[in-house]
Amino acid sequence: LSNTKRLMRDSLSKSYFDTFKQEAEIQNDIFVFTPKGELHTLPQKATPLDFAFLIHTEVGARCIGAKVNSKLVPLSYNLKSGDQVEILTSKNQKPKEGWLDFIVTSKARNKIKQSLKEEKKVIADDGKEILTRKLSNLKVEFDEHNLKELLKLYNISEHTEMYYQIAKGKLDLKKIKDIVIKGGRLKFGSITKTIKNSFEALISKVAKSSEEIVIV
Repeated sequence: LSNTKRLMRDSLSKSYFDTFKQEAEIQNDIFVFTPKGELHTLPQKATPLDFAFLIHTEVGARCIGAKVNSKLVPLSYNLKSGDQVEILTSKNQKPKEGWLDFIVTSKARNKIKQSLKEEKKVIADDGKEILTRKLSNLKVEFDEHNLKELLKLYNISEHTEMYYQIAKGKLDLKKIKDIVIKGGRLKFGSITKTIKNSFEALISKVAKSSEEIVIV
C-alpha cells in the first residue's frame, strides 16, 4: 500500500512538474529551485542575483556569490530551467552599482538603486560637513547664494552630488579661496585674484628677462 501511494505521489508530482514547465515555457520564463526544492519562476536571462532578490531583499543585498547545481558561478550567470540555486551571503556585503549591468528583474533593479541612493546620501552628509568646516575656516557663510556659486565653480547641477564628490575627495576645495570676495561672499568668475596672480607672474618674468616686454 505504501509503495502504491508513493508511486501515485511521484506520478502526480511529475505531472505537476511537466505542466508547470510547459506553462513557464509558453510565458517565456524559466523555473529554478532552492536547495530545499522550492520552485520559483524568473524571466529568461535571469541571474543568481535576480533570484536572490526574489527570495528576499536582504538576501539580495548581502549576496556575495552563488552555487548553481552545487557549482560556484558568477553572479552574472544566466540561469536555466531546472537549475538548483544556492545563494551565499555576508553581513558585510552591500549592493554595488556594477550589479545594474546584468540583473534583469525590475524588483532587483529597484532595490539596488534604492540602496545605492541611501548609501550616497550618507556619504553626501559627510561631504556637507567637510564643506561647512572649509567655509567656516574661510569666514564664508554656508548659505544658498554661496552654494550656488560653488555649483558653478565645480560645474555640478545639484547639492547632493557636490557633497558626495567632496566626501570622495574628487573636488579640490582649495579652489574656493580663489572666488572669495568681500563680506564672506563667493562669486564664481571673480578675476581679482587671477589678475593679481598673473600680474605677479609677469613682474617676475620681467625681472628675470633682458628682453623688452610691453604691458597693455
